[in-house]
Amino acid sequence: MLTSRPLMLLQARVRIWGRPQGREASASYARFLACSHALAAARVGAAKHNEPGLSEAPKWPEEKEFKVTVVDEMKNPVAGVWLYFRHGEAENLAITDGDGVATYKSVDAESVTVTFESTDALAQSMRPVWTTASVSVRAAWVKPEEGKTTVVSLRNGKLERMLPTATDASAALPALGTSTKPDLKSAVSGAKSAVASTVSQTLADKYEAFDSIPLKPGDQHQLSVQPHVTMVRLVGVNFDTDKSFLLPTALPTMRRIKDLYDEHQRDTLVLVGHADSKGGIAQNEALSLERSVPVSGWMPRRSANKA
Repeated sequence: MLTSRPLMLLQARVRIWGRPQGREASASYARFLACSHALAAARVGAAKHNEPGLSEAPKWPEEKEFKVTVVDEMKNPVAGVWLYFRHGEAENLAITDGDGVATYKSVDAESVTVTFESTDALAQSMRPVWTTASVSVRAAWVKPEEGKTTVVSLRNGKLERMLPTATDASAALPALGTSTKPDLKSAVSGAKSAVASTVSQTLADKYEAFDSIPLKPGDQHQLSVQPHVTMVRLVGVNFDTDKSFLLPTALPTMRRIKDLYDEHQRDTLVLVGHADSKGGIAQNEALSLERSVPVSGWMPRRSANKA
């Protein structure tokens, strides 16, 4: 049981000291009064609880739990991502655990908004994920689903959200780095239809600026952070047999590629050289790498990854 002795002593001291003066002293005095009232209320509640016939303890406010899961493009959980949970003027940081889940608990929040701490912090968290070699098909990536899954992408230092209604024109095309072999007949047909446009962008996903997602207690929402990938088809960039220098017919295409490269200042360019099947494997691998060198020479402002 609670005793009234501490409260009586505190009140006695106030009577002896008198009311404090000044802004800080007044604030301290107000806090003291609030504590005194709370202590008195708790003493009364405890006394009532101990009365015969009363078995229910005082009810405390229920704590609400908000959760969000961060995954990569293949739905693998991403740990170590900092997220802001906001409601009213309150702002609280939480980090994703080994299952990619960030949790926030609140007594007074009926709903919250969730966003990333910053684009730079997110990029640092995703760097180990995206720089690890893997084989994936673009069509198998996580798709946005209203109210359940939000797909975000980092592009030129900004966060963008993929629109759920976007049509994925790249679904039939393998992503860069995939081991899927393209159908030769389809490739020839596609090359013929692309003669008028030497560079064609094949990703048709639509994006908008990302701010935050709304979240209510019990919601199971997923944030899929995906690399921004742009695939282009090069037409007319040919080489003489067993040679690695660019022919004059490749210059218009290279100018278009340079423009696209300049539009993506913070992105990484992956150049992949090719050779026919006339030579041996070792010779063609060396030739393919040599052919990527003159192409990378058109992108001097940033280092290019040659493969």
